[in-house]
Amino acid sequence: MSNFFELPSEHWTFEKIAAHYCFESEARVFDRIKKDLTSRSNMKDDSALLAKQLVTSDWKLAGKLLVAAEFLQNTGETIFMLISVVSLMISPVANLFNKLSFLLLYNTQREATISTYTDGAKSMAKVRTDILNNIDHVSSFKRPHDLEKDDTNPRKRPIQNPSASASSAIDYDEPSASDNRPSSSSEVGDDELSDNEISPFELDLVKFDKAYSELDPNCMWILKSGRKVEEVIYKFTRNLPGETCLHSFIINDADTDAESLFSTEEWDEITNLESKDFPNLERSLKDLMKKYTVDNIKQLQKLILEPFVDEYDNELHFDHNYINYAYRSMLFLWQKAQNPFIDSKLEGWYQMNIWGLLIDPAFDNQNFELARGESMSFASSDRKNHKRTINDRKIGRKGDGVFRLSGDRLEFGATEAGRKWEGKSGTKYLNDSLKINKMLKDMIGQLAVACDGKEDLVRKLQVVGILHGANRFQLLIMDYPKGYISRVKHRKVHTVAGRLNKSEPLAYTLKEILCAKAIINQTLDMINTKNNVNLENFLDDSDEEGYRTPPRTVATPKTFITPKTKRTLDVINNDSE
Repeated sequence: MSNFFELPSEHWTFEKIAAHYCFESEARVFDRIKKDLTSRSNMKDDSALLAKQLVTSDWKLAGKLLVAAEFLQNTGETIFMLISVVSLMISPVANLFNKLSFLLLYNTQREATISTYTDGAKSMAKVRTDILNNIDHVSSFKRPHDLEKDDTNPRKRPIQNPSASASSAIDYDEPSASDNRPSSSSEVGDDELSDNEISPFELDLVKFDKAYSELDPNCMWILKSGRKVEEVIYKFTRNLPGETCLHSFIINDADTDAESLFSTEEWDEITNLESKDFPNLERSLKDLMKKYTVDNIKQLQKLILEPFVDEYDNELHFDHNYINYAYRSMLFLWQKAQNPFIDSKLEGWYQMNIWGLLIDPAFDNQNFELARGESMSFASSDRKNHKRTINDRKIGRKGDGVFRLSGDRLEFGATEAGRKWEGKSGTKYLNDSLKINKMLKDMIGQLAVACDGKEDLVRKLQVVGILHGANRFQLLIMDYPKGYISRVKHRKVHTVAGRLNKSEPLAYTLKEILCAKAIINQTLDMINTKNNVNLENFLDDSDEEGYRTPPRTVATPKTFITPKTKRTLDVINNDSE
């Protein structure tokens, strides 16, 4: 079979791809598409890279819909037709079932489709050519023998409105009445579908466009190659079927989709430019953790009862005491007859028996606190309400924990927890990653305002995120390196072992927690630096600096609001706006 993707990228429509690969089994088709995409001879131009991402996105969804297609076939055509009619009345569902119906044609009716174009004498190549030539006559809700009776194609994408630009940073909550209007494209060609309904997510993207148009191109992150990071993200993101971190101009170092948009050199520049050094712990703290890293319970019992300093001073030795306390707390679990992590536990159990003992006490000597219990983020609330009226107060995004300055609204990090660890591709992990990244962006935007937008300070700001599922722990660090981009770096995942051993020492997790504490303190120092005043100049009557707010030299765009079409899924996934 020839490589379909050697054709120009404008031919890479969902229908034509399905027709070309209609002889592959449903189990192999996505793998074959990925293989051919990878082996395409030239994939350097922007249009081809963008088209590649769209194809991959479409066919990832297709793999899931094939399962639904099989169910619908077994359930009966009557139910399928009923769902088809209902889906046409609900625009967010329509696109899903348009694809599903075409996949029914592809999957369950594949043999009938082939027989429609086969007269016994044609070769397989000729059959494929005939299908491709007639693909515009495919109707999503027709069987193969009805194809020639219908000249419509409801799977055709509506014409994009070139006047609607699409950023991710604007602050809005509900689509306004003025935005609930049909596409400005009133004319369509013979082979295109006129669609007068715009889904809520498409309305969100209209505002996304508007926000992008308000970004100053001269302030964008221009790479050495000459490309603008924000522009690349915008062109890719506005065509995605759902929300990602990129809609909020957040670049995540674990995001393979984001990485694929850039060359190796560009990605290296993005992930390493203005990179901050990871905090280095005091030698005495490292030595104490090494001392406690043993594989014998009795030996550890003896070591933790020994004095860890000659004369204890809480200001000087608080972290030493915390390390000692952490090992003493975990000793109760390690002494159990059975490994406590063999059986599944509730999220609250892990909070009470592990993370409440390892994370929270580390911050007890600070002038900021870890507010737990689905605490609302003030930074998120401030962003949502910056254009509020008296009667429409909105609550901020809720996390399992928020690091907040005592007696203030400033926030420096957040935590998200789960009862189990599904790996980095698990639904809970992906949902929490998006949720916590958006919270962190709100926080770093809030801190940038607190720094009066002074670029030399804002570029040094960092906030932290902590993801922990079951007994796994991962630290995230967000900064604001250049342009309008927020950058997230993922640290290695560490495990709190259910048995005392040297292969998975508790010291790894404790080090990450103490470094998160150090990063928050560094950021707090940046905020305090802004408040340093030259008293002599301030008291000089001829100087007016003390009587006006200095102009902001750097601005942080607002976080993308979760589209309303996700509300049901948000409730299921416990992913609030």
